[in-house]
Amino acid sequence: MNRRTLALALLLLVALVALWRVEGRTETALTPLEAGAEGQFDVAYGDHPRNRLDVYTPDSPGPHPVIIWMHPGGWIAGDKAASMPVWDWTDRGYAIVAVNYRYALSPDTVAGAVDDAIHAVELVIDRHADWDLDVDRIGIYG
Repeated sequence: MNRRTLALALLLLVALVALWRVEGRTETALTPLEAGAEGQFDVAYGDHPRNRLDVYTPDSPGPHPVIIWMHPGGWIAGDKAASMPVWDWTDRGYAIVAVNYRYALSPDTVAGAVDDAIHAVELVIDRHADWDLDVDRIGIYG
């Protein structure tokens, strides 16, 4: 068997194992609401129309550690309602704060998008008691 044939055989074996593992999975990611979270939607944290965030808190006693989700899109696209890889963390006791921010469509608006992220975190800290959040355990993801 030559190297090319061996490499193709190994590649096929890896693909088959990957398919077998994916097909056998029974765990699926949940949205916060599917996981039993409670939600506060489109909470304003600034004057711009995109300065809105959603807060998902677990249906369990808090205060809850917080994951602040800055959606993907390179600061020029995306939305807080888009799927994210941490949606099901609410069933593990974490609160999720999904943030929309101004798009950085020109050099002078890049600073605005960064300021929005800062203001969103400030609002989470200011309102932590309202949402039963643990401000000593905050992480930002995105």
